Amino acid sequence: MNYPLLFKPLQIRNLCIPNRTVMPPMSTQLGTPSGEVSDAQIAFYQARAAGGTGMIIVEFCCVNQSSGQSEPNQLALESDTHIHGHKRLVNAIKSEGSVACLQLQHGGAAAKRSLLKTPTTIGPSNIFSRKAPNQLICKGMSHTEIEAMIECFGHSAELGIKAGYQAVELHGAHGYLLTQFMSPRSNKRDDVWGGNETGRLEFPRRVIHRVRQAIGNRPLIYRLSADEFCEGGLTIEDMERICPML
Repeated sequence: MNYPLLFKPLQIRNLCIPNRTVMPPMSTQLGTPSGEVSDAQIAFYQARAAGGTGMIIVEFCCVNQSSGQSEPNQLALESDTHIHGHKRLVNAIKSEGSVACLQLQHGGAAAKRSLLKTPTTIGPSNIFSRKAPNQLICKGMSHTEIEAMIECFGHSAELGIKAGYQAVELHGAHGYLLTQFMSPRSNKRDDVWGGNETGRLEFPRRVIHRVRQAIGNRPLIYRLSADEFCEGGLTIEDMERICPML
C-alpha cells in the first residue's frame, strides 16, 4: 500500500478518528425551508459513513438565518427546535463508526437576499449597488451587531455539542462573513474591527475564542481560502502570516 497511515486511527485532542479519510462539507440542499434536518439528509450522510469515512463534516449550518442564509434549505442551528434533527443526524453518522463534525457559517454580504428577513445583507463595510450607486445592498455592521454575531457562533456551537457533534469547523472561506472581515478587499473599516491586518483578524479571532469556550477540548477546525484570486484580496503570502495569528 502506498499510504500505510491512511487507515490508521488519528488522535486530535480528545477525539480519536478511526481512519484518516475525511468527507468535506458539501451542500445537499436536502434540509427543510426552516433549516431543519430532513430524513433524506440523514440517509445521505449515513450512507457515506457506512462506506468507512473516518470523519464527516456536515454541510454548512447557518448561525443566524434571518441575516445570513446563503441558499435554499440551508441547515440552521439557532435554537432547541433545531437540535432534535441534528441529534438524529449525528446518531446516524456515529452508528456507522464515523465521527460527526459540525460546520458553522454566516453568509454576510454573500447571503442570498431573497431568503433574508433583513432589508439588506450585512458585512464589515457598506456596499452599494453598481447599477444604482445610491442603493445600499450590504450594511456595515455596528459594534453591537458584531458582538451579537460572535455570540451567535458561540451559541450555535453550544447547541451543536448538545446535539452530539464531536468537532466543530468554522467556515472562514469562500467569501462568507468570516472571510469578509479578514480580507482588505471587503473590510474597509477604520476601527478595532479593521484598519490593518490585526484589526481585520479581530472578528475571526473573537469567534474562534468564543467557539472554543463553547466546545471545550474538542477539535476546532478553521476552513479558509489560501488565495482569493482577485485584485486587493488575500494571497497565499498573506495566509502564511495570518494562519499562525489565528
